[in-house]
Amino acid sequence: MTEIERPENGFGRIHIADDVISAVAAAAAMESQGVYGLGVGFTGDVIDFIGGRKHAAKGVRISVKDGVVKAELSLFVKFGHKIQDTALEVQRKVKSAVETMTGLSVGDISVIIAGVVPQKRPRQARAD
Repeated sequence: MTEIERPENGFGRIHIADDVISAVAAAAAMESQGVYGLGVGFTGDVIDFIGGRKHAAKGVRISVKDGVVKAELSLFVKFGHKIQDTALEVQRKVKSAVETMTGLSVGDISVIIAGVVPQKRPRQARAD
């Protein structure tokens, strides 16, 4: 849980669960052009996947130290999209969303491309 202290407001502390930050990062990544989905790239995700539990932020690992967020995202890219361009857009969108929604600074965003998903081709009618 990340604690944000804003003593100037006089109201007290704000706590943001790491899962909330992960969910914000996941949603921002999914809005990026060329992203097919988030990957099952980390040990905890595999356990969640095997156990049948769905997690809104699978494929996202977050750490917060001294109010600075570091994120690692594992994702699948749609075939035909430039991988580097897609990864850069994910980094920009995740940084913007996390900073805007939480007020925390984002330091590092690592993107791991877990795979490329081919486009589905329409079935052709069979000539009998």
